Amino acid sequence: MRVLPPVIGDATTSEARVHAALSQLRLAGFALHSLNLPEHATKLTAEIDFLVVYADTVLVVEVKGGSVSQQSGIWTYRSQHGTITSSEGPFRQAQSAMHALRARVRDDLDRSLEARINWATLVITPDADLPVSQEWRPESHLGHTRWAGGAGLGAALTRVADAWRGRSSCAALTEADEQKLLNFLRRDFEAVPSLGAQAGLLSAEMARLTNEQLERLDIIADSERVLCQGGAGSGKTLLGIETAKRWRMEELSVAFVCRSEILASFVRLRLAGSGASVLTIAELSDAGPFDAVVVDEGQDIMNMRSLQVLESAVRGGLDNGRWTIFYDANRQAHLYDDFEPEVLELLQGRGVVTPRLTRNCRNTRRIVEYSQFTTGADIGVATAGEGPSVVTVAPDGSEGEARLLDRWIRDLRGQQVQDRQITIVSLRGEWASSSARLTKRARAGEVVLYPSASADQWPPTGLSWVSATDVKGLENDFIAVIDVEGVDSDPNLDRLYVATTRARVGLWIALTKDQANAIVARAAALNSGGGS
Repeated sequence: MRVLPPVIGDATTSEARVHAALSQLRLAGFALHSLNLPEHATKLTAEIDFLVVYADTVLVVEVKGGSVSQQSGIWTYRSQHGTITSSEGPFRQAQSAMHALRARVRDDLDRSLEARINWATLVITPDADLPVSQEWRPESHLGHTRWAGGAGLGAALTRVADAWRGRSSCAALTEADEQKLLNFLRRDFEAVPSLGAQAGLLSAEMARLTNEQLERLDIIADSERVLCQGGAGSGKTLLGIETAKRWRMEELSVAFVCRSEILASFVRLRLAGSGASVLTIAELSDAGPFDAVVVDEGQDIMNMRSLQVLESAVRGGLDNGRWTIFYDANRQAHLYDDFEPEVLELLQGRGVVTPRLTRNCRNTRRIVEYSQFTTGADIGVATAGEGPSVVTVAPDGSEGEARLLDRWIRDLRGQQVQDRQITIVSLRGEWASSSARLTKRARAGEVVLYPSASADQWPPTGLSWVSATDVKGLENDFIAVIDVEGVDSDPNLDRLYVATTRARVGLWIALTKDQANAIVARAAALNSGGGS
């Protein structure tokens, strides 16, 4: 007989023996161990030790191990687990549970099915024989002698079913009947947290510095000159902020430098009160010199013009000064189209230490795998969790893309995701031609545009839109990638890389069928060694 669950853990020794004996029976049907009854005539909740369903019978089984006695209407059960006393005997307990179950089946499942079932009860005392009593039917009891180490269980089931079968309307249960009962009494299910709940759990995990990052932070803070390489989501900005804070604790004058005004605004809020200056590379020309300089998104300033600005900004120059540059050697390096490889080589020759960040602590595993597949970039090993599947859609023009985007945002809101957790990233980067302008939310004026808005408000206060270039260094729980013009050129793949890696939890991307096919073909070529 099939017994559910097939293995039991937290149960009495006597219940474990009954479970094993039921499992050995060559009977069709099934048995449920420890079935909870949320509605009972005399108790807030009740529990059936075993419910056995076979032939035309549904049998409530109560198991009492150890010694059993009754004195003046008080029942006492003694076992290795202790002594229990009750005014309700096991036979009455089984019958009241049976009637409660019958009522549930009749009222909540199928009245005609309840009427066709042969309902019965059985009390098993595997360690004791009870005397004959007028309070219970002999067939409703299986004591130590007839139990016979479990060998007598099958015969007992037959006896009790025959004794309780008093109505001609009882009929054998079909497989469909049994499945209906099983689904009603103990349905298999997987309660998946809403996307909003998943976002909270994953964000809390991502907020922690990984052990690797802590090790790298110590190396960086204790070194004079550092070139730290890491893919998108490896925590470069976070480590840059922490480095600036540590150097300020040494009473050094510190500048945190990047190219993006939006990223600078975002970091400025995180370093407020620390005394560190947060500047764009354009603003750095008129500031300094500083005792120490932290550069984030260093690939954006890998050109001779910016190198000369850094040379003047750090006290002692790049040869003797104290500086750390975080950079991504993947596709972000070419986003501004002024990356000069020889500048990176010059910096590498300045007596630097070169730690690498190999763990991705921003994106879920599915987002990491999708970004690697579509762009060929190595963004490290995901450590934050599985996350929901990446959603790809094939729109029919800009209006179709807008309709699909509206539907996704509506679905997210139904999953307890707030507007501020959603950012639309445009690869084209022009609001005037973006399909997002055609959405219902945009027409209602409910989309916050960046960089028009200040990034010191990031994460956004509402549903946000930003270009792939401006979103560098930032992130949000849910990212929609739109306005994809092509995937057949390096600039387009660079923007796609940036956009897809901004998503912490959920990624939605609109690609035409031709674009999706081009990605698959390119990935196949890369895997076969054919190059891009």
